[in-house]
Amino acid sequence: SVFNCLSRDSAQINELRQVLKTLDQMQEKINVELSAIDVVQKDQQAVLDEMTDQRNQRKAVIESLSGQIDTEETRLMELQRDRHDLEALLENLSNVLADIPADLGQRHGLDKLKGKMLIPVKGRVKHAYGQPRTAGLHWQGWLISASIGSEVRSIAHGRVAYSDWLRGYGLLMIIDHGDGFMSLYANNESLLREVGDWVETGSDISTVGTSPLNGNGLYFEIRKDGKAMDPVVWLKR
Repeated sequence: SVFNCLSRDSAQINELRQVLKTLDQMQEKINVELSAIDVVQKDQQAVLDEMTDQRNQRKAVIESLSGQIDTEETRLMELQRDRHDLEALLENLSNVLADIPADLGQRHGLDKLKGKMLIPVKGRVKHAYGQPRTAGLHWQGWLISASIGSEVRSIAHGRVAYSDWLRGYGLLMIIDHGDGFMSLYANNESLLREVGDWVETGSDISTVGTSPLNGNGLYFEIRKDGKAMDPVVWLKR
């Protein structure tokens, strides 16, 4: 009958509605789960990105350290080579100057001037004797900051033993003061005295220069029988 048909249709419609409601509820759950998965994926991606950044940073640090090690090793080799050249030069000068005249009189040597000599150029001591330099090496003198062109003065009476360029020290002047004492003035812009010239205490002997590694300033040493000594003991500040 018509009533029965309508009744069946109504039941089917209700059943379909219930199915649709169930599907809607399932879709909502699925959407919630998808949202949760999306959040997890974003969190995981953020963690992955952070890890990638950290890995790249570590790689950059390692590469930087490797380059620094190579640079330090190269620098160490250069310093060792430069020191060897200077030691050889000083030994040769000692032999050449063994016959230095005795007419230095009362001014012979530096012992009586200990603690009284003036600093060769006005400026701040950037690196002092004994301070670490690189890879176990230490400074054997003073690196004194000063403007380019500043006048450098002899710390005592003596004779110019060397006035020329030397690898690692630039334009270098060495003054012999007798009794095995020598003063060294390196990293100069110009040299004002020649080998064999006699200089008085405070005489202008050179002008301050610059170098890529040390910047503007004078590198100064005092030596006794070829051995470097701490200038702080000899100079009056």
